[in-house]
Amino acid sequence: MAGMRSRQRMFAAVMRLLLKCLRLGRRRRFKLLRQAEQLWHYGHLCLRSLLYNSFTNGDVVLDSLFEPVYWLVDHVTRWFGVVFVALVIGLTSSIVAIVYICLLPLILQTYTPAWICWHLAYGHWNLVMIVFHYYMAITTSPGHPPQAKDDLTGVSICRKCIAPKPARTHHCSICNRCVLKMDHHCPWLNNCVGHYNHRYFFSFCLFMTMGCIYCSISGWEMFRDAYAAIEVRGRLQPSPCRAPRLPGLPRLSLQNKVEARPGLGVTLLPLSLLLRSPQLPMSRVGGVSGKGPLL
Repeated sequence: MAGMRSRQRMFAAVMRLLLKCLRLGRRRRFKLLRQAEQLWHYGHLCLRSLLYNSFTNGDVVLDSLFEPVYWLVDHVTRWFGVVFVALVIGLTSSIVAIVYICLLPLILQTYTPAWICWHLAYGHWNLVMIVFHYYMAITTSPGHPPQAKDDLTGVSICRKCIAPKPARTHHCSICNRCVLKMDHHCPWLNNCVGHYNHRYFFSFCLFMTMGCIYCSISGWEMFRDAYAAIEVRGRLQPSPCRAPRLPGLPRLSLQNKVEARPGLGVTLLPLSLLLRSPQLPMSRVGGVSGKGPLL
């Protein structure tokens, strides 16, 4: 009997020890689960507090998704600005060279001395105006807000610069600066079109259009003869593998000038209307009236 009681006591002690171990393990497990749950709630609260926006809608989400595309376009435009300027200079120089080589001899052989003098005077004057206004549009600063904050009264704050800006001033993401009366960033100028160089940009487009019209009208006879010769030669010697060659006839350059003239004219029409308007296109997009003073 005594041995049986001792075995029962030992068995009961072992069972009590197992129950205590199970209870301790359960408590620790519940404690770990509660701590993990608390960490999850804290992390969720921090994430919502940092990213929550009551004004979020489909347009904001779509704009955020396209932000990498905007970043790529801005940086490509910034990196290739010098290339675009070199293209403008190279293409304009090629047209001038073709005019001197091909068009000028035709003018000297065709027109009277009075018309020759007029062509020489107008052509060189137009060329000087194009070069001058393009140079001024590139080198002239479009204008930036003053750094002294005391000089600005009743202005808004730029969200990018975190600095005061006058009315009709907008931030250029390519130049990474605020520009006074910003119209747009022109890659062909590698510069913004703003308050101080807007007139030079408009004058450059105007004189370039006039130059294209002048070259197209002056070279119309050569242009027509070139296409007539191509049609005649194509009927006499049809060759599907090789295009006919006509040395001395600037067919492609004349075609480019004829195609570029309507495009420049369409560009000049809204620009001329904007010069008469008190608002700039960036102001209309932003919903800000541009009738107030600049500073």
